[in-house]
Amino acid sequence: MENKIKDEFFCAEFFDKRLNKRGVKLLNTFYENVGSSIPETCKGKTEIEAAYRFFGNKQVNPNRILEPHMISTIERIKKQDLVLLIQDSTDINAKHMEKVKDLGFINDTKRPGCIFHTMAACTPDRLCLGVLSNEIIIREKEKIENKKKEINKKIDITEKESYKWLKAYKKAIEIAKKIPDTKFICVADREADIYELFLEAKKEKNIVPLLVRAFQDRNIELLDKDKKIKTKIKKASSQLNAIGEIKFTIPKRKNQKSRTVTQAIKTSSIIINPPKWKKQLGEIEIQILILD
Repeated sequence: MENKIKDEFFCAEFFDKRLNKRGVKLLNTFYENVGSSIPETCKGKTEIEAAYRFFGNKQVNPNRILEPHMISTIERIKKQDLVLLIQDSTDINAKHMEKVKDLGFINDTKRPGCIFHTMAACTPDRLCLGVLSNEIIIREKEKIENKKKEINKKIDITEKESYKWLKAYKKAIEIAKKIPDTKFICVADREADIYELFLEAKKEKNIVPLLVRAFQDRNIELLDKDKKIKTKIKKASSQLNAIGEIKFTIPKRKNQKSRTVTQAIKTSSIIINPPKWKKQLGEIEIQILILD
């Protein structure tokens, strides 16, 4: 297994041969003990102290640790015809570390922690090829309070936490331009239902198509041949014809038996308009996909 770790992190550079060697050894140890803490993983006081010294060294940071892995990930991507770039955020709950300074908060102003936003590359067969971007977000109390106020509407997207979705998408565009023989689709959950993100895709001529789960019940215009039908996203399904169907099985749950579900597939080109406080951004034509 250690040889595989060496291959993955062949160009890890912490500007010190001892750090480079220690890094590969630690990564191999953590790989064999996924989910365990440093004291559980590193057997003995000496190894535990060595691990903490490694992560406490100024030459060691998340970007330098992940850089060789990202290079290896891109090499794996080059062998694929289609790759899904999946974005998501994870809350790192640090309630047990309340005395540590500058941790930030998650969800509210009471629980200390940070947000880890990642974009991973996967094949349509669910094989994970690796991580392509990551960002650690320290959420300040003031920004949490602004989210609940009208003032948040006046803040530029680049100053908001939600800009994480655009930054990762821009990284996807950068990678796609370097690997023109591979097709990419960027996938994100409903937190990414952001007008500026759709605008970015339009600006980049959909080099990397977006597939985002809808969250906001936007005012839209269905483009039906030569006419436009004004409606809402949630009402659009009743105004569209099915083009096919999909069947899948929901696994057995605590109080429910497993069951097979059939859903109709409906799609249409639509026009969406920016929020009233962002009219200067202009309208966008996108595709809507509904499973009914």
